[in-house]
Amino acid sequence: MSSATSASSHTRLHYGVQRWLHAQGWPSLRPAQAAAIDPVLSGTKDVIISAPTAGGKTEAAFLPICSRLAEARDTGPVTTGIEVLYVSPLKALINDQYNRLGLLCRDLDVAVHRWHGDVPASAKTRIRHNPGGIVVITPESLEALFVTGGHDVARILGGLRYVVVDELHAFLGTERGMQLQSLMHRAEEAIGRRVPRIALSATLASPAAAQDFLRPGEGEQVRYINPGHRGGVKLRVFGHQRRNPSTTDTDDEPSDLVAISERLFTGMRGNDHLVFANSRKKVESYTDRLSRLCDERRVPNEFFAHHGNLAKEEREFVEERLKSSIPTTAICTSTLEMGVDIGSVEAVAQLGPPPGVASLRQRLGRSGRRNGIPRLMVHVTEDEMSEKISPVDELRPRLVQTIAMIELMGENYLEKPDPAHPHLSTLVQQVLSVIAQRGGASAGSLYATLCRRGPFREVGQDMFADLLRAMGAAALIQQGSDGLLLAGEVGDRMINHYSFYTAFHTAEELRVIHETRTLGTITPGPGLQVDALILLGGRRWRITDIEADKKFVLVSPASGARPPDFDGDGGPLVADEVRQRMRRLYQSADVPTWIDPEATELLQQGRAAFARLGLSSSGFLERGKEIHLFPWRGDKIMNTLATVFQTHGAQVAHEGVALTVQGVAAGSLQDLCRQVADTPAPSPLDLASEVVALELDKHDRYLTPELLTHSYAARFLDVPNTWQTLRDLGSGTPLPRTEPVDPAGAPLVVLGETPFAVVDVETTGFDADGRDRIVEIAIVRLDPNGSLLDSWSTLVNPHRSPGPTAVHGLTATHLAQAPTFDALAAEILARLSGAIVVAHNADFDNRFLSAELRRAARLAPNWPVLCTRRLAYRLASATCRRLTDLCRAEGLHHDGAHSALADADATARLLAVYLKRADAARMTTAAELGVAPLLLPAPTAPPRTRPDVRLRTSHPIDRRSLPGDATGDPRLDAYLDLLEVVLADHVITDDEERRLEAIAHESGLSDGQVAAWRHAASLSANRV
Repeated sequence: MSSATSASSHTRLHYGVQRWLHAQGWPSLRPAQAAAIDPVLSGTKDVIISAPTAGGKTEAAFLPICSRLAEARDTGPVTTGIEVLYVSPLKALINDQYNRLGLLCRDLDVAVHRWHGDVPASAKTRIRHNPGGIVVITPESLEALFVTGGHDVARILGGLRYVVVDELHAFLGTERGMQLQSLMHRAEEAIGRRVPRIALSATLASPAAAQDFLRPGEGEQVRYINPGHRGGVKLRVFGHQRRNPSTTDTDDEPSDLVAISERLFTGMRGNDHLVFANSRKKVESYTDRLSRLCDERRVPNEFFAHHGNLAKEEREFVEERLKSSIPTTAICTSTLEMGVDIGSVEAVAQLGPPPGVASLRQRLGRSGRRNGIPRLMVHVTEDEMSEKISPVDELRPRLVQTIAMIELMGENYLEKPDPAHPHLSTLVQQVLSVIAQRGGASAGSLYATLCRRGPFREVGQDMFADLLRAMGAAALIQQGSDGLLLAGEVGDRMINHYSFYTAFHTAEELRVIHETRTLGTITPGPGLQVDALILLGGRRWRITDIEADKKFVLVSPASGARPPDFDGDGGPLVADEVRQRMRRLYQSADVPTWIDPEATELLQQGRAAFARLGLSSSGFLERGKEIHLFPWRGDKIMNTLATVFQTHGAQVAHEGVALTVQGVAAGSLQDLCRQVADTPAPSPLDLASEVVALELDKHDRYLTPELLTHSYAARFLDVPNTWQTLRDLGSGTPLPRTEPVDPAGAPLVVLGETPFAVVDVETTGFDADGRDRIVEIAIVRLDPNGSLLDSWSTLVNPHRSPGPTAVHGLTATHLAQAPTFDALAAEILARLSGAIVVAHNADFDNRFLSAELRRAARLAPNWPVLCTRRLAYRLASATCRRLTDLCRAEGLHHDGAHSALADADATARLLAVYLKRADAARMTTAAELGVAPLLLPAPTAPPRTRPDVRLRTSHPIDRRSLPGDATGDPRLDAYLDLLEVVLADHVITDDEERRLEAIAHESGLSDGQVAAWRHAASLSANRV
C-alpha cells in the first residue's frame, strides 16, 4: 500500500485518534493498519489481521475500534455494558496491552480495564457494577464471569460492540480454543445479537482454518488482512555433543550444558536477548549455570528465568528489565513467545529442536523488532558416539529435525491445526457452565446453544445424549422435577472450585515461599522433602518446611540444587511434513551454509549412519530382538501404526523418528505390514477402542469408553494415511541386518577410483513430492579422472502438461510419444549404479529422481552425491550459482541451456576442471570434495531389454564439430551414417542400439572413440 493511501486512510478516524497518531510522530500508517480501518469501522464485519511481530496489529484493530467508541460518546449517552472484550491468552500480555490501550484511550473518555487471576477482586467488582469501555481478559476469567454472573451477564455485556482475540494461533485446535469459541457464541446469545469478531495473529498456517475458527460455519465471510512478512534473517545452528557419562571427567553437570552456557555467556552479555528452552527444567538449569558464570567472573548478572510457574512479581521483574536500558537475557519457555512488549531484542536463541515450525517463526519474530533484521541462534545437542549409542541416535535426529523445520519455515510452511474433533472434555465443562449461568437448562436448549448453533457442531444429538447420561452417572448433573438439568453433587463442587474455569489440565501445585515473598509454584513429587535442594527462578534453594495442607513450601538460599518437577512440559505432535523433509535431508548432499562446523560433522554422521543402516532402501532395521521401523511420517501416523502393531501382539515404543517393535520376528513385520495393508482399513473408532489409556483431557474421566474413543481417534489417529504407509512399507526391500555388519567392509567411494555419473533433469515445476514430474533426463558417465565414458538422454512422458515450455522448450507434442519414467527406471538405476552421482544443484535432481522412482514402485538407492554448485564455492571462489556463469568463468562453452543433455555435458566439463584443481590443491578424498555419503549402495544390473528412448527434435549432424579427425575415415563415416538414420525419427530403439554397437565393433572403433562421437552427435542433434 502506498504511503499516500496510508496517509489518507487515517483521515476516516475520529479526530481524537488522529491527534494521538500525531503525538506519536507517525508519518503514516502501516499497511495492516490502513487496510483494517474500513472493515473494522463498519462494525459489521469479522476480520483477521495477520502481520509480523511488532507489525502494529494491536493498533490496526484498536485505532478504528476506539474511533467508533469515541464517536458514540460524541453523539449521546453510551449504552451500559462492556463495549469491547479483548481476549488474550497470557496475563503478561494482558498487562502489556492494558498499558498500551490506556495511552491510546486516555483522552477519548474510554475506560480500559484488565481482568485476570492476579487482578484484585475489588477491581472486578467495580466492572460488574459499572461495566463499560474495553476489558482485556483471559478466557478463564470470561468463563468465571458467565458462571458467577448468571442472568446479569446480559446487562454486563449489554453494550458489546466488538470481541477481539489476540494471538489467535495460540487457540487453534486446542481445548482452550473450543472454550473461547463457546464463550464468544454464548456472549452473543446472552445479548441477543451478533457482535463483530476481530482476531490478531503473527503466524497462521491456514487462513481458511483461522477464518472458520473465528466464525464457525461462516469462515468464507471473514475478512483476512495480511500485508506479508518482511524478508531476511541472520541464522546460525550450533551443534554440540553430550559426552558419555563414563568418559566425563568433570562434575555431574552435562557437558552440553557447560558448553552451551559458555557460548551464551560470551555472545549475549551486554544486550537484550531471549533464550527459549523446551522445558521449565531446562530454563532453571541454564539460568543457574549462567548466573554462576557471572558470579565466577565477577560481573553483574544479566540472566534471568521466565516461565509460568514463577510468581507474577518474578515474571514482571524480568519483563521490566527487558524494557529498560539494563542489558538482560531472559531464559524462558513459551511465556515470552507471544507479543508481550519487551522492547527491542537483539537476538533469539533456541535450545534444542523447536516445538514446531509455527513456534519457531513466532520466536524468531521476537528479535529484529523496530525494523531490524531478526537473528536466530539454535543450539542442538546429540549424544557422543559410543558402542552403546542406539541406531536412532546415530542418525542425529534432533539436528536433522531442526534443519528440516528451519527449511520449511523458509518456504513459508506452518503446521495447520488438526481437523475439528468433538472436544468432549471441554463440552462437559461448557454444559456445567451454562447450567450454572442460567440456574438450570433443558437438554434441548443446551444442545441448541452448544452444538447446533454453537462450536461443538461435530457432536450429534445421539452423542450429546450419551454425554449427558455419562455426566448424570458421574453425578455432575441431575434432573429436577420440572425436567431441567441442574448441577449434581460432584458437578456443584467442580463449579465452585477455582480450577473449573480452565479447560485444560492444571496440576495440583505448591507455592514456594522465601521469607514473605512467593517465588513461584512447583508440582508435588517423590523428591519433595525437607532439606531437598531445588532450582527456581535460576537460584538455588533448600526446602526448610512443607505445609501440604496449606499448599506451600518454605525455602532458604542454598549452594547446590536441581530443577524441581513441573507439570506440562510435553511438546506438540511433529507434523508429517517435518519427518518427510528429514528423510530428504538424509538423502541430500547439500550442507546448509548456516550450520557451524560441529553441526556439519553431526549432519554428516547422521547421513553416513542413514546409508550404513540401509535406510535409503528400507524402513526396517533389525537390532537384536528389536526392530526399528522408520516410516518417516508424522506423529499422528506413527501413533496409528503403533496401535495397529499392538493389536497384533507386538510391544511398541515410539522414539520420535522410529517405532521400536518387539514380539514380532524380523521378516514377519514386513509381512505383517503387507497383510494388514491388504485388508480393509478399520474405522478410527474401532482402532481407538483397542487403546488402553484413553483419558487424556481434563474431564475425560467422566466419559464412557465409547465417547473416549471419539476424542482419541480424532486427536491421535490417521487411518487412511496409515494404510498407505503400510502399503509402502510392505512393498519395500527385505530387511537389512545391522549385526554383525562391519561398515568398514562396505564398498567405499575412493577419489581416483570411483567413476562419476553426471545427471540432469528438466521438469514441469519445482514440487517433486507433489504433482510435478520429470520431462527429460540425461546421464553422462565419466571415468574417475573426469574423462567421458558414455552419455544417454531421453524425453519422458509425464502424463500431464509440460509446464514451463518457455524454459525447457518442450511441448506436449514433443512428449506425447516419449516413454514413461516407469519404463525407464531400470535403465536409469543401472546407469547411475556404482558411481558418484553428480548434478548442478544436486538436491533438486536427486529429489525428483527419488520421487519418480517411488512412484514407479522402486526405492532410490542412497547414492554418493556431489553437487558442482557447492563444489564451486570450495574450488572456484564462486559468487554466482548459475551453471552458465560458472562455465563462462572457466572458459567453457555452454550451448543449449535447459536441455538435459546440454546441461549434463556442461556440468561434466565443469567437474573435470574442478577435479584437476582439487588434485593441484592436494585434495585426496571424496569427503574433501563434499561427496556424501561415502558408501556405495549395492550395484544394479542393466535390464535385459533396453527401453526405446526419444530425443528432442533432431538436426543433421555437423561432422565438423565432432572430436578428432571427423572426415575421411571410412570406419567413422559408416558409424555416423547409421547414427544419422537412427536420429532422423528422434527415437533410438533397443534394436537400433544393438546395430550401432555391432557396426562399431566390426569397424574396430574403440569405446572411447564411439563415446566421444556419439556424445557430440547427440549434443548436435538433441535440440528443439
